[in-house]
Amino acid sequence: MNETSTSVKILDRDYPLKLSANAMAKIKKQYGGLARAGDALAGNDDVGDKIEVSIGLLSILATEGARAYNFAHPDEPKLPDLPPEVVGTVLTLAEIDEMAPQIARAINEGMKRNIISEDDGKNIVGAE
Repeated sequence: MNETSTSVKILDRDYPLKLSANAMAKIKKQYGGLARAGDALAGNDDVGDKIEVSIGLLSILATEGARAYNFAHPDEPKLPDLPPEVVGTVLTLAEIDEMAPQIARAINEGMKRNIISEDDGKNIVGAE
């Protein structure tokens, strides 16, 4: 299992942010996909939407990161899930705004694909 290198501090605990398959499904269901969520974050028209999407994405990514961490480290203290109500209560707008780069980084990390190429001997130019 790949562990994320992106984390945020919430309630004095480091929460890894993870764009898992479950996170992608939740984002698709809630926002219509990453592109639409990104549009809401980038748009300046409705500040309320931007705040709601920021809180929602942070909640989804931190909860998935916590679950992955808890699964990978069964003997460590558990990180609790962070529903949007908790994220919106314990963080200020300034703190959420400061976390935007980490949210974007976690999404970019989650979207990376590791492509493994096997050399089958074809298309190799040999020295003559």
